[in-house]
Amino acid sequence: MTLHSRSIVLAVALAVGGCRQGAHTEERNHGADKEKEAAHQDEKGAHEKGEVHLSAAAVERSRIRVGEAKRQALAGVLHVPAEVRLDPDRTAHVTPIVQSQIAEVKVKLGDQVKKGQPLAVLKSVELGEASASIRSARASVSVAEDNMARQRQLLDAGVGAQKSHVEAEGELRKAKAALSAAQARASIYGGAGGGVVKSPLAGTVIERHATAGEVASPERPLFVVGDVSRVWIVGRVYEKDVGLVRAGLPATVRLQAYPTRSWTAEVDFVSAVLDEATRSAEVRITLANEEGLLKPGLFGSILLGTPDAGVSPVVAPESAVQELEGKTVVFVPSDEPNAFVAKPVVIGARADGWVEIVSGLAEGQKLVVEGAFTLKSAVLAGELGEGHAH
Repeated sequence: MTLHSRSIVLAVALAVGGCRQGAHTEERNHGADKEKEAAHQDEKGAHEKGEVHLSAAAVERSRIRVGEAKRQALAGVLHVPAEVRLDPDRTAHVTPIVQSQIAEVKVKLGDQVKKGQPLAVLKSVELGEASASIRSARASVSVAEDNMARQRQLLDAGVGAQKSHVEAEGELRKAKAALSAAQARASIYGGAGGGVVKSPLAGTVIERHATAGEVASPERPLFVVGDVSRVWIVGRVYEKDVGLVRAGLPATVRLQAYPTRSWTAEVDFVSAVLDEATRSAEVRITLANEEGLLKPGLFGSILLGTPDAGVSPVVAPESAVQELEGKTVVFVPSDEPNAFVAKPVVIGARADGWVEIVSGLAEGQKLVVEGAFTLKSAVLAGELGEGHAH
């Protein structure tokens, strides 16, 4: 082999070696990129609201398991969302009869009041005129009575005229009629003392919208007085479950504010019509509130013992159901690998670790049955800027 030939062979060998080294370097760089991409996936990203993307390793680490919604009979318990409300028959919205100026407020928010107790003092032209009319009419009656008595004395003494006596009788009748009319007008404003607003029942001042010096209008209550010694627990039963609920059904009430407490009672009312918007019927329980724990506005649930309906509902494990941004959701697999989307659902009864899915999920549809809380945390972390879910 000549020197020139050996030079060509060496050059080719070096070129081949360089190519191999470049290929190895590119392969190492590509592997590093993949590791970075996997790490980025571990930070949980998303392309849509409520959607979470994970790497396969993250799915395995989080022990996320996918199952299917199925039909299964529950143990005869209907779970109904509910709210504590005032009994309207024990609640009074106190308003002025006419537009008035508030001269004085006599009670504070939270005060206990008796029936007939003054709440505020009002001033207005109408109230003043009503009171003045009564005073004037009473004075006219007094004058007419005196004149009548004098005419009778004169007639008895033989010096009076019968005509004058008859006229005095007529004037007295007119004065009394005017007084009755003035009192009737004043009764519209609460009587001669209509400037005083009184509580129509015994209870607690639960709202106060009265401040001295302000103008009070009949369109706006000055006070709301409620007797909270007994309250309503009101829930809504969906159309498909209405046939299971009736008055007298045993019920257990649980409130979010007191997770370790429960109250037992019976259903005392089921509405005769459905709400057209929600396709649900109102169910009501009345509870004594001696401790004052049952504050109107608290949310909770009513657990109703129901007869077996003979139809198994679609159910999911309790661990699959999460609360996210005020909605009840489950996580279902997305079209992309290792991606999951929060899907809103409506739930019903709960029993033995299972939850009835009233709507939002069909029998056989796949959902996350383990690890749903981890996915919820990923969504919330992304919204707070701690990840890439959003």
